[in-house]
Amino acid sequence: MSYTINLTDGAVFATVADGTINTTSSMTLVGKNYAGYGQFVDTNFMHLLENSSNVTPPPSPITGQLWWDSGNNLLKAYNGTGFKVISGATASATAPAGSTSVAGDLWYNSVNAQLNVYTGASWLLVGPQFTSGQGVTGAIATTINDNLGSPHNIIELTVDNNVVGIISKDATFTPAISISGFTTVRPGITLATTVATVAQLFQGTATNSQALNGLASTDFMRATANTSTNGSLSILNNAGLSVGTSGSFRATVSSNDVVLRNQTSGGNLSIGVNVGGNTATTFTMFGANGSIATTALSLSSALQFASLTTGQVNAIGSPQAGMTVFNADTGNIQVYNGTKWANVTLT
Repeated sequence: MSYTINLTDGAVFATVADGTINTTSSMTLVGKNYAGYGQFVDTNFMHLLENSSNVTPPPSPITGQLWWDSGNNLLKAYNGTGFKVISGATASATAPAGSTSVAGDLWYNSVNAQLNVYTGASWLLVGPQFTSGQGVTGAIATTINDNLGSPHNIIELTVDNNVVGIISKDATFTPAISISGFTTVRPGITLATTVATVAQLFQGTATNSQALNGLASTDFMRATANTSTNGSLSILNNAGLSVGTSGSFRATVSSNDVVLRNQTSGGNLSIGVNVGGNTATTFTMFGANGSIATTALSLSSALQFASLTTGQVNAIGSPQAGMTVFNADTGNIQVYNGTKWANVTLT
């Protein structure tokens, strides 16, 4: 009579006829009256004792079967698709196959020294965020004491085992145990002094800044608004100074000579003073013909100029009352009385 072999759940695994054996699993099933059956039975028991210990998995496994992976020293169970490690975590250079993993399984990446967890679809890095080849790299939360013994919670910004910045919310303090590059730690972000100079800068654009090179914003002159300075202003080049929307007034240096000019064609150049609280023009160079004139505040203070012809005097544009010139044609000193040029008689 044939033997019917059932699984634990009652399903029929195989039917073994009299005098035959069945090898559809990794163990040999013996039928009734099979000659030499004892050898197969004994072999099956040994396989059970050693959990099929081998560097390769047992052939034709069934769900729930155990296998001792002697190559990796791991006990594994067959889940119907593949052999899954039974231990809490798998340590290997490559990730376990998804077909043998379930959500919550752990895998220690022995190459990068990182722990991963299986989500049910892929391996998710638990930590650390840096690989063994990168050294300690990232934002590391820690607590340090200051030189007075008070603790401070900080975040160390670390790259390849080097602390390049510290984030702190506390008032400035001195670490009790010296940290390379940090004599003191200040509130906010403190950058290490041990890295290259360029690395001590915040790269990028800021919308506002409290100080520039230690100076407040009020210490600088505006380029787009009225401004003044308590210090002296030097223009250290011979191109000099331009004033006006079109740069009409120009002050330059030529060799050792100082040059003041109105660069607008036909424009005058005037010099004035404040007389008793009133602004008065005392000297004018006329751009129309290059003539010059002065507004004498008194006869004794009248300036003497190079001779001008009558035509040049009459060509002076917009003369002001009190302007004085020397008319070379008549030999007279003339003063503008507000209406016309009149001769002045010296006594």
